[in-house]
Amino acid sequence: MERFAREKGGSFPMVGDPEGELIRLYDVMRDSGKAERSTYVVGRDGLIHKIYEAVKAKGHAAKVLADVQSS
Repeated sequence: MERFAREKGGSFPMVGDPEGELIRLYDVMRDSGKAERSTYVVGRDGLIHKIYEAVKAKGHAAKVLADVQSS
């Protein structure tokens, strides 16, 4: 994920969830047993500033990056 942020010009940390801890914490498990693709933008203040729910992968990273850079 860090490489992705560097390649896309992000100057912020990204977090993955291979153990599923965040899936449980943020309650994004669907009835089908699969996690819903979601993005949470957390500010330096530790607060969630924006939530993207049920997103499609195509174009999503560019949208989030544009939103983050414009705020």
